[in-house]
Amino acid sequence: MSTDIGQAPPPTGGIKAPPSDGGTKGFKGKGDARRRMREVEHQLNAVRRRMWELKHQTRAIRGRVFALEMDERPRREWVLLRWRYLLGGHAIWERDIEPQIAGFPEALQAWYRGVNTETLMLNVQERCLRYERRALRGLLRRLTG
Repeated sequence: MSTDIGQAPPPTGGIKAPPSDGGTKGFKGKGDARRRMREVEHQLNAVRRRMWELKHQTRAIRGRVFALEMDERPRREWVLLRWRYLLGGHAIWERDIEPQIAGFPEALQAWYRGVNTETLMLNVQERCLRYERRALRGLLRRLTG
């Protein structure tokens, strides 16, 4: 789509067209960045709450030998769900857990597989949201600096 010289192209995505009167207030973007930061924080809290719930659900299984554990590094601000044996060692799904659940009732096997899939997704979501939060902090420093 072509436009005449001097005519602004139609707005795309979340970018607003400039006001027709030229505007008197400069756009700084801090409000959008702060709003997105609040959304990211909210989403990160929801992901971490779900991680905590899954951890406790796996611990509620009778006769379990393994469960999910939240590995937290407060200084780096990250949280990761991992399978662990009750005696403390790390357990890898493919090598350790999956072969052990083969003898479980089918419904319990399906439940564990679903939990593992959700765990993988939550770990990725947590990492992506943490990265976005860090990028937004940098953007806000630039906009306010």
